[in-house]
Amino acid sequence: LETCEEIEQLTDSKHVFSDHDLSGISMNKKIKGLMTAIKGELRDCVLHYHIPSLCSFLGVEMIRPVLFHSALRHMGYRSSHFHRDPLTLKTNAPDKVVLDILRAWAIQNPSKKCKHPSFLDVKITTENIRFDIHPDVLIESKAVDCPRWLPNPEANWGPLARPKNAGNEIIK
Repeated sequence: LETCEEIEQLTDSKHVFSDHDLSGISMNKKIKGLMTAIKGELRDCVLHYHIPSLCSFLGVEMIRPVLFHSALRHMGYRSSHFHRDPLTLKTNAPDKVVLDILRAWAIQNPSKKCKHPSFLDVKITTENIRFDIHPDVLIESKAVDCPRWLPNPEANWGPLARPKNAGNEIIK
């Protein structure tokens, strides 16, 4: 795959994403999982929200992605994951709705380390924010028989801790 056009052709719904194509292809589980994740992604919503980053920046308790998706679905908005990260969501909901959901969550689940108290002072104008699990979200999460996100290649994989100064001497 050398060009963006080739990748677009590969991921276009007419080519790989019809149901019979994915189920009939025997390919590496990781590739099949990634292609399945891309298939389930909202293609008409360009921007995505990384839920842990939003919660960390605002200093609110982390909301489980399934609850965030459910809140959006109860209000009639569409939502999906982002193919690279299960903690990221894409939605057709306006930014105001996304922030109102975070405000409602922060009020129901207060945090001792709220970094921006003024965020909670803004009135929630979005109605019918519910955090009970929407049935469509459960059906979608159990519909796939292969992993959608790549697992770590081995235990304790990833960056190591920064090396510490072995001695107390200062090198001049």
